[in-house]
Amino acid sequence: MFSVEFSEFLLFGRQLGLALAGAVSLWGFVFTKWSKHRAKEAASCIIYEWLGARLLFPLAAGFFIAFLSWFLLSSFLPAYAHEGIGIVATEEQRSLGLEVSSPFVFLWMLAFAGGFALRRLRPQLFQKHMEWFYALQLGFVVLLMMLFSWHGAFDKAQVFFWGHTLHSILTVGTVLVLDFLFLTSKSSAILKQHVYPLFPTISKVIWVGLGIDFLSVAFIFQEAIALTPKFFFMQTVVGILIVNGALLAGPITRKMMASVKEGGKQLAKKWERIGDVAGVISISSWGTITFADFFANLSLTYLQFFFAYLSLIVLLFLGHLFWEYLAKEPPAMIQYLNTP
Repeated sequence: MFSVEFSEFLLFGRQLGLALAGAVSLWGFVFTKWSKHRAKEAASCIIYEWLGARLLFPLAAGFFIAFLSWFLLSSFLPAYAHEGIGIVATEEQRSLGLEVSSPFVFLWMLAFAGGFALRRLRPQLFQKHMEWFYALQLGFVVLLMMLFSWHGAFDKAQVFFWGHTLHSILTVGTVLVLDFLFLTSKSSAILKQHVYPLFPTISKVIWVGLGIDFLSVAFIFQEAIALTPKFFFMQTVVGILIVNGALLAGPITRKMMASVKEGGKQLAKKWERIGDVAGVISISSWGTITFADFFANLSLTYLQFFFAYLSLIVLLFLGHLFWEYLAKEPPAMIQYLNTP
């Protein structure tokens, strides 16, 4: 149905899992480093350390999605640009990617398992050096992405493969981390005061990732463009993504930051809900174009593509509401910080 294959779902799963694991590792490293640089500011130190530890959960999710997809797939990752433009790897190139990457997948598995074992057996030692665990995870993710997309020659197609693959850490992966931070901070004013100011910086990283994707497309544009319903749908979503990103990084974030300052409580609920919508649109946009990238023969009309996209936005917004219902009380550590 719709000309899709099970292997394409696995390709998407592997890329999504690696992107999430890479982005979590990047920001986990940043937060744990910040916690040590701000040791004299008790609240900031505790909160950034807590956020670093909290990110271990989506790291585990990203690892298991990527590893399971790789295990079931055992083939090379084809690449398609987010603008609906792309080139497809040959079977020989896929075999080469599998051959050179397999040993490092198992090394990544050992590093991941060893880190979580240390967290279980020697929690204080793990906490003390947690940033290096994140750095090691990020290193493995970047290496695996480059190996999966190696096709045997350093040419413009290879630059495209690397640019398209690696930018996912800064785009779809970081968007997921941003939404996780937003949802995690909802139950506590002190968390919002520390998390909301991070949004402009994180948004800039997402823009950098989008720029890397655009630059990589320049290497293969003329030979890979195809004017299909999928292409025009992708242009629509990229346009929505850019407008929504500009609003989220600008006025929406400024209003959300103002809402947690003294006298801004009356703004909080309204701008939180607007932030919910903007965040859902961002995740839906990146998720949709990443998903569609891995289905070369997806036979949908423009309206069918757009209906699926809108449906995803609605489902994710309902997911936000459900998270909010479940997480009414802040974690015990954050309750302690809230105590005068």
